[in-house]
Amino acid sequence: SGTGIHVDPLATCAWVSLVSGRKLWCMFPRGVDKGKLGLKGWGLRPSEHSVSVSWFESRLDWLLSGADGLDFHLHLQEEGETVFIPAGWPHVVLNLEECYAVTENFASGLYGVEDVERAVREEEPEFWKTWMRGRGEKIESPLERICADK
Repeated sequence: SGTGIHVDPLATCAWVSLVSGRKLWCMFPRGVDKGKLGLKGWGLRPSEHSVSVSWFESRLDWLLSGADGLDFHLHLQEEGETVFIPAGWPHVVLNLEECYAVTENFASGLYGVEDVERAVREEEPEFWKTWMRGRGEKIESPLERICADK
C-alpha cells in the first residue's frame, strides 16, 4: 500500500509523522517536468502509476541510475520520524510494512499564501467564497472585475 505520485492539493505543505512501520518516499522539487516522469497530470486518477508499488517497480532502477539527471530525493522513513513535504513537490510513498502515521496539510507563508488562495479559488470555488466572506471581503463576479478594469 501507499500513495501514488501526486502533488498535495491547494498549494499546501504537509508533514507525516510515522508512529510505526516504514515508508519509502520519493520526492521531486517543485516545477519538475511531469513528462519526464511519464505522467500527464498530478492527480490520483487511475493509471499505471496510481498504485505506488507499480510506480516504484517501473521507476526505481531509473531513479538509482541517475533518473536522466532529474533532481529527486529518496528517503526511507523509520518509526518516530517526521517527513516534511513542501508545497508543489510531487511525491510517491510506498508502505514497506503495516504503518500507522499522522499527517496534516497546511498553508505556509514560506510557499506563498497567494498560491493557496489562487488554488482554493480555482479548485474549490464555493469554499473560497465562504472563506472570503469570513474574512469580510467582498466577492466580485468575473463580470464585476472586467467592468472595474475598464
